[in-house]
Parts: sequence; C-alpha cells; structure tokens
Amino acid sequence: MNEEPDQRRLTLPGILGFADRPVIWPRAIAFLIAYVLASVVPLIWDLLTMPQDFPADLRTWILMQRCVVPFVLVAAAVAGYRFIRNQWIAAAVSGLVYLVVMTPVRYSLNPYFRFDLRILYSWLWVFLTLIGIGLALRVCRSLVLAVFLGYYLASLLDSIVINVIYLVTDHESHLDLVSELTYQGVEIVFSGVFALSFWAALRVRLCKPELLGTEAAATVAGTLPASGEAGNLQAIFDFQTLRSHLRAAGIGSILFGVIAVLLGGSSLGEVPINAILLVLGFLLIGEGIWVLVAPSPAGMIFDGIVLILVGLWNLVVTAYSAQAPGSGPAGFAVLGVMQVVWGFQSMLRYRRYAHLGGQRLSAEDLAQGQTQIEAIWRADLSGTPDIIEFKTRGFLSQLVWRGKLLTGSLATLRSGKPFMVVPKGEAELTIPEAQLHQDPMKGKLRLEKLTLGVALSRDAYARFQQWKTT
Repeated sequence: MNEEPDQRRLTLPGILGFADRPVIWPRAIAFLIAYVLASVVPLIWDLLTMPQDFPADLRTWILMQRCVVPFVLVAAAVAGYRFIRNQWIAAAVSGLVYLVVMTPVRYSLNPYFRFDLRILYSWLWVFLTLIGIGLALRVCRSLVLAVFLGYYLASLLDSIVINVIYLVTDHESHLDLVSELTYQGVEIVFSGVFALSFWAALRVRLCKPELLGTEAAATVAGTLPASGEAGNLQAIFDFQTLRSHLRAAGIGSILFGVIAVLLGGSSLGEVPINAILLVLGFLLIGEGIWVLVAPSPAGMIFDGIVLILVGLWNLVVTAYSAQAPGSGPAGFAVLGVMQVVWGFQSMLRYRRYAHLGGQRLSAEDLAQGQTQIEAIWRADLSGTPDIIEFKTRGFLSQLVWRGKLLTGSLATLRSGKPFMVVPKGEAELTIPEAQLHQDPMKGKLRLEKLTLGVALSRDAYARFQQWKTT
C-alpha cells in the first residue's frame, strides 16, 4: 500500500482518483453517482415547468440530454485528468472531449439541431466547471463547500458569459431577469445536492480515503482538528463568536422570510411571478432556522447566498416597477443593495471560522471550554503570569478585558465572554514613550485588523512584552 502523504491538500485529480498510482477508479464513479443524483433536480424542474403544448420530440430530447450529460462529463474529465498533470490544460482537454462526444449525440437525438458556433459553449461550461472546483479546493477547507462553490460559481459565470454573447450577437434576443433568477435557484439546489452526495461517496471504503493524506483526509471529513490548549481555546472562542453572528443572521433571515411569504402569498393570484418571492421567503425561513439550530461556518456561505438572491430579486422588481408610470419610491432597491452587501459580508466571514470545519462542538467540549474561560476570568493576576488584564473605553463606562498568553496566540475575553483568539504575530501593543513610566499605561493594542485604545498596568505590559519575545 502507498505510504500516506503528510500534508497533501485535496485537488481535483486527487478526488477523481488520478493523483495516485494505481488509479482509484471508485472515486471517479463516486463523482458520476453524485452528478447523476444531482441531475434529478433540474430534471424535475423541466418536467414541472414545460408547457403542455411543448413538442413531444423536443421534450424527449431535453430529458434524454439531462440523463446523458453526467456520463459524458465524467468520461471527459477522466480523459483529461488521467493523462495530463497541468489542471488548466486537463480542463481544456476535457472540455474538448465533451464537445466532440456531445455534438453527434445532440445531432442524433434532437430533431431541431442546427450546427453553429454556439455548440462551443458546451466546451466553456465544462472548462469552467472543472477549473472552478479545482480552484475552490485550494481555498476552502470543507470539501462540501469547495465543490458547492466551485460548481455553482462556475455555472453562474458561464451563464453570464453566454447571456452577454447572445445579447451582443443577436440583437433580437433579450434577457429575462426573472427567469434567470429562477434558474439560478435551481442551480444552487443542484450544486448543494452534488456537493453533499460526492462528499458522502468519498468516505466509502472503496474510495480509499486513507490514501488522501492528513490534511486532505481532514478536508473530506469536514474538519481540520485543532490540537493543544491554544487550538482548543480557539475552537471554543470562535464557535461562540460564530454562533453569535449566526444568531443575528438567522433572526434577520426569518424576519425577511416571513415578510417575503406574506407579500408573495397575498399577491400570488394577481401576480403569478410572485411565486418566486414565495419560494425565496420559505428558503430564507429555512436557512434562518438552520443557522440558529446548527451553527457552522458553512452557514455563513449559505446565509450570504440566500441574502444575495433576495437582494437581486428586490433590485429586479424595482427595475421593472420603475418602467411603469407613477411608480413609487425605490425603497426596495435600497433594501436590495443592503441585502447584497450583507450577503457578501457573511460569505467573507467564512475564512475566519473555517478551521471549525463545519462541525458543531459537543456539549462536553463546550462545557470544558466554558470552565477554561471562567478560570481565566476569575484567576488571581498576581499568581498567573500568563494572564493580562486591560481596559478600554465603552459607550457609558470602561470595559474590562483579559488575555490568556498562549504559546503561539493570545486568547481574549471581554466582560467575561470570549472575544477572539489572535496569532502572536497579529497582536501588537504600542505604548507612547511618555506613558512608559506611568501606571496604568495608555496605548494601542492591535488584534489582527482591530485596534483598541487600552489602559493596562506596567506588570501586564511586561508580561506581554516577555510573551512576544519568547
């Protein structure tokens, strides 16, 4: 058996089974099975939305294409990544193989098929899909999130590019923003099913997860375990901070969701398109309940995506309403912009908490962490040289802080509650020369990107400086 690689990050050739010799074919089969399962989502959507008078032969072609695409896509990926090491070239070759195979399939099954340069778009879709997943695996520590973001964002970019080309080359074409927004909702569900199915399949014994290596195996498992006192405290602190963020986000999502359901349901008979608003409302409510009940780093990503979708809906509705005479104020446009901004802010917070790996801490872990937190807050400063205390100016009064000087980081508490754990290199205390002989001293404490005006004793300053130099 091959020796286990030490700290190998997960790559697309790795999850397809081509990073090792011999090739691990069950992983490519797992990719195929996951894609087939996910394809049920757009298949059901097609069946529900096709008009009754839709040509039967064209209906059959569309449904058959949905069934054929997963097999051709996986075969094309195998052809590219099996023999080519460079992922960009492999993705391009895979797209070319897909184009060569699918063109005669389309011609033989589709009675309305006409050859033109638009068939090249299928090459672009395959290329963006494979590259998107490959790049996302370099950034995300969660396999589920990496596959979800890689596939969906690639699909979104592909849709944007194709729509722009259509608008430029065909002056009679126009962009139906409502239909496009609905389609993106289907793509989000597809991406989620695909990511979860593939993650589950990779954990099967036949896929040999033990050969992935330490870091890559942790990525598949959905966790990057913390070790030692600092890692344990950081997990506890960050989990409680994450839960605080998601509690506010969840309550906001439920509030917006209820409003959307009420607005969409009350006007559904007069404006059928508000069925989309109704669906978005239920999606917001479901997402809000999820992040409240099971807070995790991935929740920030999904919270951001749902908020962006709702914000885009509000912008689209405002744009269409503005064309009508006597249209009202653009309040929904302002709300839409704010929701899009909030969505991106939520997604950007993911990296701060990614080390939690999308897993909830057990009750025992939280209880143990709370015991450590209380011990730090109640400790006698004279007998604990690894704890410092400082104060900052609050809105009405001073705020009391404590910091635990760990081996490579500083764990901070504010008013007895966890605030954040900062790597040693990201914690800097600056005291003006005029304050060096004062007690207490006044200066600036930088915790990553946050800078605080602090007051602390000379003893606390000496402890901090000794910690920084060891």
